[in-house]
Amino acid sequence: METKHQNLNLSFISLGQPKAVLTIYPANQVFRGESVTLVCDIQGGGGSEWTYHWYNSGNTFYSYSTTEQCKLSSVSESDSGEYTCRGKVEGSTQYSDTSTAVKLTVSALPRATLTVDPGSTVFIRESVTLKCEITGYDGWRYQWFKGSSRTAVSQSQRNTFTFIGSAADQDQYWCRGLRYYTRPISSQDSNKITLTVRGEFTDLTLSMYNENYSGECMVKFKKINILFGRTLNLARRSCSEILFSIKYCFFSTEVPNAVVSINPDNQVFRGETVILRCDLQEGGGTEWRYNWYKNGNTVYSDITSQEIRLSSVSESDSGEYACIGKIAGTQRYSHYSSAVILTVSVTTPSVTLIVSPSRSQHFTTDFLSLICEGQSDSTGWRVRRYSLSESKVSDCSSGWGSVTGSTCNISSLSTNDTGVYWCESESEGNSNPVNITVHYVILVSPVHPLTEGDPLTLHCLFLYTKPLDLTADFYKDGLLLQTQTTGEMTIPTVSKSDEGLYHCTILQIGESPQSWISVREAPFSVLRLLSSLMAASPYLLLTIILVVKCYKSQGKKSLNKIKYPGWPQVLKKS
Repeated sequence: METKHQNLNLSFISLGQPKAVLTIYPANQVFRGESVTLVCDIQGGGGSEWTYHWYNSGNTFYSYSTTEQCKLSSVSESDSGEYTCRGKVEGSTQYSDTSTAVKLTVSALPRATLTVDPGSTVFIRESVTLKCEITGYDGWRYQWFKGSSRTAVSQSQRNTFTFIGSAADQDQYWCRGLRYYTRPISSQDSNKITLTVRGEFTDLTLSMYNENYSGECMVKFKKINILFGRTLNLARRSCSEILFSIKYCFFSTEVPNAVVSINPDNQVFRGETVILRCDLQEGGGTEWRYNWYKNGNTVYSDITSQEIRLSSVSESDSGEYACIGKIAGTQRYSHYSSAVILTVSVTTPSVTLIVSPSRSQHFTTDFLSLICEGQSDSTGWRVRRYSLSESKVSDCSSGWGSVTGSTCNISSLSTNDTGVYWCESESEGNSNPVNITVHYVILVSPVHPLTEGDPLTLHCLFLYTKPLDLTADFYKDGLLLQTQTTGEMTIPTVSKSDEGLYHCTILQIGESPQSWISVREAPFSVLRLLSSLMAASPYLLLTIILVVKCYKSQGKKSLNKIKYPGWPQVLKKS
């Protein structure tokens, strides 16, 4: 009986021992060169001061650490293994249970493969297309390099880079891929291809059977499509039938159509954010530049992005918008798009999109609630979004969320949930749009626009670190504002000049996405004006008061209210 009693007592003590739980960030499967953070959480440890012991495949590799985190920088395949941890109460012999083993697998980065069309030897003024392919993953932004330079000559979301060959283009080329919000964040460098560019085309001689002749001819052992006049039918004719000559080869391709789309809607309210997108139908893999027009006037010229962002729009942003595409490095254009009308109204929307938690950036796996809250009745409203990864608009009910009345819940966020969200009703239009970004490093900032005079507090957070445990750099429009050891930055009183794109970085961990912070002009306030005058010059304030009294004593009318200027007629680019 005594033995049984002792066994029961030992079993009870074992059950009461603190438990260690090991978590690996950013994932159990990572890529060579990435940083990995091991987090050892002692559950049931109370307020004890713990030291931590770390093991890889049963072998100790780090002991007596006073922090619950262990960082492995620039990992390689040799760092793969089964990791465990346990804690020891400082100054005693008490240990926690050893955690369950968690397997870490380190793989090589995906390799990029470069090909060239029509071949590695081309002629001057011949079209050259480089193609960069990375299998197994998508969402890449491709970079193209020339010679030994590590500075990209071009980058694009398209995996092709097209240019017209010249003597200066004769060099070695290679490519790689980058991804900003998902892993792996880069590929390995591709194979290198040496491009040889030879002399000019010779004059071409063709038989002319009518003024709209078109044909095909061999020039220096390369087949070149020839277009003379308007006919595009490529009939085979002998180049020996010499009746006249032409000096240039025109590559016959269909001209793509440009189409403009507006998100979240063609009709929006003052202060909202609008995204205009220019799509080229059947544009192929060509690298395009874009020109944008408003009411027939150029507002953007030769930009690389398909999208422009109008932040904090006003009535002056209303108008007809159109675009056209231009092949990079050439004077070849797409067709002009049809004009799309954007209407900006003063009226406040009857429904507001409420985001809970109330911030524009969120962690992966977070729960997010989107609520259409009306001034009276919210019935009939639905939550919609424009997904940046899919470039399309869809409803909450289409699978990315669950609907309860006028509320949309997303149980576990992923980077694919990054986009623009709003409430929509067939009878009453749209609510204010809200930008939602999902990442593992986030900048906590206001969802809705601020008013001049409001305080602004920004927090830089990492998914697995407490806010007080990190040092963060805060940026506005790409320029460093502050470095804070608490991960928090405050502007006591914002003004219009504080409006802009903000982001933060955490050393050796990463950077947050950018968030646009809008600042609206404050309505005129007599009290605010008098306070400013008192601070600037009490004598000036006294003079104004005496002048006002003088006018009143002479029976004059009181001073008119001061009117603050309207919204600036400026397109703000993201």
